[in-house]
Amino acid sequence: MKIINKFKNAFIGIGLAVQDASIRVQCICFLLINIACLILQVNIQDLVIIWLVSGLVIVSEMFNTCIERLADVVQPSYDERIRYIKDLSAGAVLVSCLFASLIGCTLLIKYVGGLLCTMMF
Repeated sequence: MKIINKFKNAFIGIGLAVQDASIRVQCICFLLINIACLILQVNIQDLVIIWLVSGLVIVSEMFNTCIERLADVVQPSYDERIRYIKDLSAGAVLVSCLFASLIGCTLLIKYVGGLLCTMMF
């Protein structure tokens, strides 16, 4: 397979991903976070860290969606083993969201505090 076809397939995959509601929510959150960073004038180092953890969340959601779809193909009817796999996969997304939120809040608190002080005085 030529390299151009590999990129083509990857872009098709991204297009499919943004059609999924869960991934779309994560992408909207990423957009809102970037708007907040612009308003707060976040420095480039903090912005890169925020992009990294945000990317981790989106990629986690993409893998979760793949696992769920594959599990549905393998076993269309209810199966306790498939439920376990899906729950574990969803849990991984939640853990990535929690850590991203913790890191984001830790980084952005100094900017919010500075903005509040500027507004008050």
